[in-house]
Amino acid sequence: WLLPNIDPTQTRPTGTAIFDPTSGAINNATLVGKRWPNAINTNGIYSLCNGGDCSLGNGGITPVAPGAYYPGAIDAADFPVPTQALPACSSGFTTPYQFAVAGCVQQPILCGANSSINIDTTSYGTTRDGDTVAAAAGLIHFASPGDSDSIDTATTRPPFEFLGGNQNPVASAVNMEVMVSDSLVTIPVINNPPGTPTAPVTVIGFLQVFLNPSATSTVPYASPGPASLNQISATIINMAGCGTGATGQPILGNGASPVAVRLISPP
Repeated sequence: WLLPNIDPTQTRPTGTAIFDPTSGAINNATLVGKRWPNAINTNGIYSLCNGGDCSLGNGGITPVAPGAYYPGAIDAADFPVPTQALPACSSGFTTPYQFAVAGCVQQPILCGANSSINIDTTSYGTTRDGDTVAAAAGLIHFASPGDSDSIDTATTRPPFEFLGGNQNPVASAVNMEVMVSDSLVTIPVINNPPGTPTAPVTVIGFLQVFLNPSATSTVPYASPGPASLNQISATIINMAGCGTGATGQPILGNGASPVAVRLISPP
């Protein structure tokens, strides 16, 4: 998922940027702990373009929208199909995109001047949102309420604590506080001018978000949301920016956090 550099909790595509596009400075640190959909942006995470198909035959790359993503190209250079053992839920998947979401892509992702990632402009069809929800369900071990990990509601400000769900792969973690979770994912944030980006795009930062248990159920949507109700609910856990001028070693994507790991719990 390639997220445009606009506040995902708002509704106006021309609203506040998440990061300063040049320096990578965080424009609004209070975004940590906020979620979408919410009372302002009633859309969750969904795919941009028509049904998630950014091919020229389907209209091509469409303008940005808050909290919605462009699909990254599933190829060896950008987001390769995972080669590690995939969860059992992937047995019914039919597209490399679904395998990439469910299995996590651990390809190093450069952030800054040397980064260049392609938006998927191949023909996909209009099922990407539904495919995303199904793949996310496998990623976070969700089949029914209580299965996946959740944010401990006793913590209302960072650092957040998480509770192991019924299907947490570590049996001893069920209903216990955990510091890592398959529900935590890292989303690249891309530099985008107002309107429509031109592929390839430059990564200028990362959002670490928690895919909530409701992520695999339908939520109400508002225009210009997708034609279906298949969307994902997410909470921002942390942010790390680099800007267009940064150079250096790559930061890992979903496989590792681009931010410091918490070593202690709040009092």
